[in-house]
Parts: sequence; C-alpha cells; structure tokens
Amino acid sequence: MLLAAAPVDDVWSIITECEASTGWVGTHSDVLSSLASPGRPACTAFSDPDQLQVEFCEDASQPCGIDPRTNRRWGPYSQRATESLRLVGFPDDYATEEEPVPEPDRVAVGALLVMQAITGIQLRHEHLTGSWIGGLSSKIAP
Repeated sequence: MLLAAAPVDDVWSIITECEASTGWVGTHSDVLSSLASPGRPACTAFSDPDQLQVEFCEDASQPCGIDPRTNRRWGPYSQRATESLRLVGFPDDYATEEEPVPEPDRVAVGALLVMQAITGIQLRHEHLTGSWIGGLSSKIAP
C-alpha cells in the first residue's frame, strides 16, 4: 500500500492510503488501536464501490465503525462518541424517516462529518496543502 502523510498540528496527522487493491491497512484493529491514545482517537474512512465506512478506536480499545449513510454501527461505542455523533446530527440508532442522518451534498462529506465529530478536529484546506511524506506500508493487508 502506498501511504502519504502530513501533520495537521503538533499532535494530529492525516494519512492517505492509496492503491489498496488487497485491503485497507488503516482499518486493521491493531493499527487503529496502536495509533489511539487517551483523548486522541484514531480514525479512518474508506470507500469502495458498494460501501462507505468510518472506523475509529478510542484509548486503544476495540475498534468501532459506522456507515454514515445508514448510521449502521458496530463495536463498543463510548458515551463520548455517541454524544459527539448526536451533536452533529446522527441519531443513536439506525436512521429512520423521523430521525435521519445528515444529508450532505456529497456522500464523502458524511464520512468527514463523522471523523470530525469523533476526533474533534475540523479538517481545513490548508491541512491538505504543503509537504507530504510518502512511502510503502510495512503491514500486509489481509
């Protein structure tokens, strides 16, 4: 897998994974749990033709996930994660007509909204400009 990374601030980084034809390394539970620390969840989003998912890990615990289009969730959600998602418009259960998920103008914006809620970081254009470091992953995808 080809990885490219850039700092967001003195604590956070953004990493882009490309060419994951055999799987996404960033979704592995050991990768997410090793990157998470108290108060600093690790978060990843990926899109394949049939799915869009956000996965995250808080405090090196078991990873959780959400489909931002349907609000389908899995894993042990903390109260903080549930409340953060509720504050940006995601209901506590599956989306219904009475309690829909946010409807952004593009599907990927829903994933970004989830990631911002989980991490507390508002990704801005300037985070994507400047120098990036690239390389190949040493982790083998499943």
